[in-house]
Amino acid sequence: MSPRPAKAFEPLSGGCLCRAVRFVLSAPPDYISNCHCSMCRRQSGSACLPFATVPRAALRWMRGRPRWYRSSAKARRGFCGRCGSTLAYDLPGGRGPQIDLAVGAFDRAERLAPQWHVYYPDKLAWVAADRLPRHVRGSRSPLMR
Repeated sequence: MSPRPAKAFEPLSGGCLCRAVRFVLSAPPDYISNCHCSMCRRQSGSACLPFATVPRAALRWMRGRPRWYRSSAKARRGFCGRCGSTLAYDLPGGRGPQIDLAVGAFDRAERLAPQWHVYYPDKLAWVAADRLPRHVRGSRSPLMR
């Protein structure tokens, strides 16, 4: 019996609540993180914000574009200017090979399970623990023991 061929990646689409902004991702995410930092919590209005870190070259804005808010010297946050939906997290000026897209903005978010937590020490006390790896800061920081 011969091995099964690898399944081709099916592009992922998504966008905001009012559909004024739509995107398509033509390559799989590099990784998916649950961010527990206070800024992501405030932006999302939730206990954490799952982000898919994707190759910038694989992202195509199909309708509309996010509006950007410079939340710090290191980051800007993308949202729909009409309905306010959280869409993205990026470096100022849109530089760098990757961009983070909010998992909840994808049409088939169930295909994007988080791989680890970032800024885990900042998590709310009532957030239940799971078995995913826990980073002290971003995904390149040490893991918590």
